[in-house]
Amino acid sequence: MKKILIPIEFDTVSRHALRYAIDLIAGQGKYTLLHVIDDSSLRIDEAKRHLREFWESAWTIPCSGHVDFLVIQGDVVDIILGQTGKTTYDYIVMGTRENHDVLDRWFGTTANNVARRSPVPVLLVPAEAVFCGFKQVLIASDYH
Repeated sequence: MKKILIPIEFDTVSRHALRYAIDLIAGQGKYTLLHVIDDSSLRIDEAKRHLREFWESAWTIPCSGHVDFLVIQGDVVDIILGQTGKTTYDYIVMGTRENHDVLDRWFGTTANNVARRSPVPVLLVPAEAVFCGFKQVLIASDYH
């Protein structure tokens, strides 16, 4: 059974990444939706309710997989990477934006930082991507 961690920001980019993840393993397997609260503006129980609603609105195919909803407060990158140490995931699937501000270019985006430091494969999904299966796979590595 495939296990996928999907960080969610409650935006259209996250919605596309979630749909991509559902289609990637054909609606089966185990999905963990993770929302990280980096300030105290949203309560944990309220965020979990939003995650459930977000999940239910994202299905493009029938989904028989198991889903967990996690809401944790802290640094986004550290929390995402910390979850990979607590549970064995096959992938992290997260959305990525094309528009980056000066700080993103200087320090890197959340998705970029997770992809560089993750012990498991990270699939970065562009905002409008639709899963159509894989014909070819390219793996880039700086391993010597």
